Amino acid sequence: MVPGPRLVHHGSAHWFSARARWCPDTLGPAVAAMIVGMFLPPEFAVEVVVDDILFRRYGRTVHAVGWQHDGSAPGRYKFGYGNCWVIAGIVVWLPA
Repeated sequence: MVPGPRLVHHGSAHWFSARARWCPDTLGPAVAAMIVGMFLPPEFAVEVVVDDILFRRYGRTVHAVGWQHDGSAPGRYKFGYGNCWVIAGIVVWLPA
């Protein structure tokens, strides 16, 4: 009898993102190459979307906070205090 898929507790993902030692500069391109290799033929162009968001947390324990542009802020002045995160995503069009 062939064993079925092994179930892993969701806490494993929390451990990886919170306590494991990994470098985003190494992990990001590796995951991107894996996604592109799995879902896109070699002749296809890769479509990447980019967005940013202001994370409004600050205090002595929050690293690298400052005044950032916040396009979604209410009012006339579009600035907020916090961290600016830039998010990039790979768009993959799957056949219907």
